[in-house]
Amino acid sequence: MPNKLVFTLFLMGAFLLCSGCSAPLSNTLTDKPSSMPLTTSDFSGALPISPRIIKGQLDNGITYLIRQNKTPEKRAEIRLIVKAGSILEDDNQQGFAHFVEHMAFNGTEDFDKQEIVEYVESIGMKFGAHLNAYTSFDETVYKLQIPSAEKGALEKGVHILEN
Repeated sequence: MPNKLVFTLFLMGAFLLCSGCSAPLSNTLTDKPSSMPLTTSDFSGALPISPRIIKGQLDNGITYLIRQNKTPEKRAEIRLIVKAGSILEDDNQQGFAHFVEHMAFNGTEDFDKQEIVEYVESIGMKFGAHLNAYTSFDETVYKLQIPSAEKGALEKGVHILEN
């Protein structure tokens, strides 16, 4: 008999619990809005550029940004940012943007197969640390960190990236 009583009390408790869960919701979602106005932010505008940055545009339409940094010392970093990444690949092209990024330093119109790597290593740079690139969803970025005291290195670095 005690087992029936425990079981009956259990069922009644479960019933009450479930019936309480199914009670109608209050009208909090349909009540009039509070006195605080809702606002949205306009994200369509460009972010402001630091006054420490010089921005310009070349005749060919390429935008450039220049900013002096104290570290790393005696180095200039050049980046070529291409607004194209893996999002532009079709299903049968997956990985192609990343492959092209890897092949970019493996010879170009003006530089033979290993000439870029040999040059950067000859001026104290390391492939991977000072010469690198990456591909993301919406961009591909090529980076060169050049010794700024090395005569002609900046010009040659720009030539490597433009090529």
